[in-house]
Amino acid sequence: MKGFELKNKTLKIEMNVEEFSPQQIRLIKTITSLLSHVGVTDDEDDYFETCSELMKQIAAFVKQANFNDFPPYDHIPYAEQALEYSIDNIVNNIHDEKLNSFDN
Repeated sequence: MKGFELKNKTLKIEMNVEEFSPQQIRLIKTITSLLSHVGVTDDEDDYFETCSELMKQIAAFVKQANFNDFPPYDHIPYAEQALEYSIDNIVNNIHDEKLNSFDN
């Protein structure tokens, strides 16, 4: 995949952040860090707390997406609608095997 490099057990991710705000860039760093941590933690409390924090940070990123700033629809709460839609899909498919897909 373009922008990804796996070398010596390190995954390097490259993305163009030209149109991102400093806050969006910080959120990407936080999300990446939390994602990495949740994948390897062996502590139950830490696992649940990190998963929760990861989801909150992803929601924050969705709410700050540039899509929400484009007229003439910038007054419509698209971020909240997108999050509700996503959560509904997760809830409806939480036990479905396709949610656990590792296929890129």
